[in-house]
Amino acid sequence: GSTFARVEGFVRSELPPPPARVLEVGCGSGELALALSAAGWRVTAVDPRAPDGEPFVRAAVEDLDLLGHRGDDGL
Repeated sequence: GSTFARVEGFVRSELPPPPARVLEVGCGSGELALALSAAGWRVTAVDPRAPDGEPFVRAAVEDLDLLGHRGDDGL
């Protein structure tokens, strides 16, 4: 099978069943995020060059406010 099919299969095997929430950081073109979303997972996919629309957020990780922490302070 293709590399993508192997990656998708591995990711699916490690996730709780849909409709669990999934955060994909560094989603690139969004192929995995779209596949997981189509299969029923509730996906948020983040990348500075993410595609437009759901489930994508166009942002760099260092620009996100995670649990009230910003920048390089351990998160």
